Amino acid sequence: LEKSKKIVIDFLVSRGLSKKKKKTSISTVEQGFDFLGFHFREYPDKGRSKGLKKGIFLVKPSKKNVTNICHKISAIIKEYPNAEAGTLIKHLNPILRGWAEHYRTVSSRASYRKVSEHTFRSLQRWIYRKHSKVKRRDTLSKYFKTVSTKETIKHWIFSGFDERKQPITLFQIGNTTFKKHNMIALKQPKNPFLLE
Repeated sequence: LEKSKKIVIDFLVSRGLSKKKKKTSISTVEQGFDFLGFHFREYPDKGRSKGLKKGIFLVKPSKKNVTNICHKISAIIKEYPNAEAGTLIKHLNPILRGWAEHYRTVSSRASYRKVSEHTFRSLQRWIYRKHSKVKRRDTLSKYFKTVSTKETIKHWIFSGFDERKQPITLFQIGNTTFKKHNMIALKQPKNPFLLE
């Protein structure tokens, strides 16, 4: 790896580029590493261990990125303490949908669950603060509804109305369809620099 690092540095230098020491590290596959908001790591799994492979290699959203999206959700909810539910949903949906779509090609189920739980708890606190003098159970049932679609019936969905008085619901991050990438066997080098 140290030899490879030198080759990469030389490759960059000849093109007027350089490597950042702070962002470069060598770690074992069991330790894993973060890159562009993703965490790459091999997790222990006796059923999949074979030779040098000790488990299953997974790519997940990094812990830092999950924490960041949770902080962002909390900040938006705190920014609108007295807003209508529909207004809050309108600000939260693009954030939740964009984040979910970005990570739908990797192993994100556990991260989605964390973000979903955090969103629910944050909205719960928002409701309690907004209606501090009303029974908590009554306030929750006012905002969390049962929603029917052609495919299924969902309970406890945060709901409201938009500016045209049309029903609007919070994007359900857990309903995101996963689409895993498949490795493609390359018969020839696709990197133009390898043809030099």
